Amino acid sequence: LDGENDDSDDDGSPEGAEAAAAGEAEEEEELDEEEKRMEQLEEQLERHRKVEYNRHYWWQEQKQLLAAGTTIRSAHYNVDAGLFVVGFKSGLFGLYQAVEGEEMQTLQTMSISGQKVTAVLTNPSGDWVAFGSAKMGQLLVWDWRSETYVLRQQAHQASDINCIAYSHDGSIIATGGDDGKVKAWKGGHGFCFITFSDHTAGVVDVKFNSTNAVFSASLDGTVRAYDMTRYRHFRVFTTAKPVQFSCLALDPSGEVVAAGCSDVFDIYVWSAKSGRIIDVLSGHEGPVSKLDFAPTENVLVSGSWDKTVKVWVMFLGEERSKDSVESVQGLTEVLHVCFNHAGTEMAVINLAGVVDFYSTRDLKDIKPARGGMDVSKDIAGGYRVEEITKQFSRNAGQYVNTGCYTPNDQGLLVAGNSKWICLYDPINRLLLQKWQVSENLSLDGIRDVFDWRSQTEAGNVNLIEDMDTDSDDGLRDVRLPGVQKGKHATGNRSTRPLARTKCIRFSPSGREWAAATTAGVLVHGLDGAAASFRPVQLTYELTPQRVYQTLHDGNYGQALLQALRLNDPAVLQAVLYGVPGTHIEFTAAQVPGAHLGQMLELVASELHKGKHFEFCLRWNLALLLKHSAQIEREGLIPQLRELARATATQSQDLRAVCDQNKYMMQYLRTLASQVPLNEALSDDEELTEAAADEGTGQAPGLDGAPPPIAAKGMKKKKGKRKPKAPAALVGRVPSVRPKKRKLKKASA
Repeated sequence: LDGENDDSDDDGSPEGAEAAAAGEAEEEEELDEEEKRMEQLEEQLERHRKVEYNRHYWWQEQKQLLAAGTTIRSAHYNVDAGLFVVGFKSGLFGLYQAVEGEEMQTLQTMSISGQKVTAVLTNPSGDWVAFGSAKMGQLLVWDWRSETYVLRQQAHQASDINCIAYSHDGSIIATGGDDGKVKAWKGGHGFCFITFSDHTAGVVDVKFNSTNAVFSASLDGTVRAYDMTRYRHFRVFTTAKPVQFSCLALDPSGEVVAAGCSDVFDIYVWSAKSGRIIDVLSGHEGPVSKLDFAPTENVLVSGSWDKTVKVWVMFLGEERSKDSVESVQGLTEVLHVCFNHAGTEMAVINLAGVVDFYSTRDLKDIKPARGGMDVSKDIAGGYRVEEITKQFSRNAGQYVNTGCYTPNDQGLLVAGNSKWICLYDPINRLLLQKWQVSENLSLDGIRDVFDWRSQTEAGNVNLIEDMDTDSDDGLRDVRLPGVQKGKHATGNRSTRPLARTKCIRFSPSGREWAAATTAGVLVHGLDGAAASFRPVQLTYELTPQRVYQTLHDGNYGQALLQALRLNDPAVLQAVLYGVPGTHIEFTAAQVPGAHLGQMLELVASELHKGKHFEFCLRWNLALLLKHSAQIEREGLIPQLRELARATATQSQDLRAVCDQNKYMMQYLRTLASQVPLNEALSDDEELTEAAADEGTGQAPGLDGAPPPIAAKGMKKKKGKRKPKAPAALVGRVPSVRPKKRKLKKASA
């Protein structure tokens, strides 16, 4: 073996020489690569040395910019573009160009906000610069080359969002906050497109009427109405004496506006058209917490802190008596009242965390529909910083203060002063699902495990600076009694807001719901979820291949029924577009009632895509015509609203394109009318004669037919002939160009 190894490694053999040469070549390549890497590293180090050398000199030049009290809060350096962005505490930003071997050059310096710039960033090319201000909730994207804004968004300024409302098609979400502003957001992309700042105090409630006008109630004692078509404020509802409103309600027709007070305990009713007060409802002995109109009758229900729920029959005026007001006595303070969409049931939420259900089929005789539902244990969870022991902190200060029914009245969403949002089955009183507001541990009330590490003999470590040795228990109250907002609500040195939900609403389409929380407006929906395979009435013989074969054989109704039972999104889409347009009406009539809602959802989802708009509209029309009675009987209102929303969205896009084409055609007609007819004919004749000289006969017109007038107007001269230069030629392009004689280019 040693001999064989010696023979194989013999340097004199050709194989050994080739292997040695290959090894040397590989070593040389590795050395070259290593040298290149070292050179690149040295270049980078040299660049950093130059920047470090010029840094002190550059900051000396910026002393004028850095005035007293102005400090740097954020910075970003784009290596590829050589741009350096600095955000300052005063709201200024500076954009600088870093050049190798030279000092930094100032490109722009501007003020973009009244608060400190907490975050800056540039895109890879360096054309756009993004700024963020946490205190103002502001996001800006600035194109510094053209000096224009690419994006401008601002949330409610450093305050809670108190209320939200959906428009009737679910495409717009309106919000109101403690900053006194009402904002409207697009439901599809979540961008704010209009802000109203007419209120001088916090907005407590917002509502949409049937014409998509927004009504808002505020603590400044006014109810204001905004037109969402012209984006303007058009009406103010006020009272004779100053009050503070706490809730708002609109009747189903949108002609009556009602607002409850938190200081005088009255309910004011106005006419939406004239703005005049038509009634003042008195009888509560505590702040009015919630108002709601019955969907089917002219009845208003109010809940109050006086532990009562009152039912008011509207439009009685001076004829109102004690007998015309139905009162329901509760055990604790009433925080929320809401009707279901059918108007047959009413849910009342009180301070003890119990939801009581009442039958409202006869509003003159309201009776409990079934036993109450205790939700206090389901919303429990989360410890706070200032709490002393584990036993004390588990359920302290947690209650439910908002809720709403799902559009099909089969579910009830509730939330409140807790990190949980719960969905219940109101009939069987079962918890179906829970959602947590946030996972952000900087919010108070998020931790499920008690933090014993922060506990000392003196109390919580985070509260040591708030200790008061003169008090009896050795701790100082970090909250002032009765204060719920501002620095006095959580203590001067506490910076942790409490995780809670102030308002929750379901979209009329039934596909999403939104909650106004400490973390912002959270929107949960089904549109962003991936389509899943959910079979219905599945058999062994029912397969995708079987469905495709049935569709290929021309049995469109049977193929659609099989696809609905299989409930595979890809198969459903293939069958929907596989039905010819002439068979849509006949096939739609064969859809069974059990699958009608599923079919409407399919057509609505395809309408949202907008690829085959007319084809889907024909499906929509056929389904509505053939199954109108079944749709009304089954109560498929969410599916109809989703269809209306999809149709309205595509209609707006199509209208914009059609308007643009219409104006373009008008412009072209106007431009063509300015050209005299004889000049246009002479231009055609010259082009025709030029083509005839080349042996092609006549130049075809725009439609391929020869022009009816013979060629004239060519001036014959000795030598090369040149045609007359036309004054203007609109829409006339010669199809045959002469090869020898060149024509002057016609002016368009």
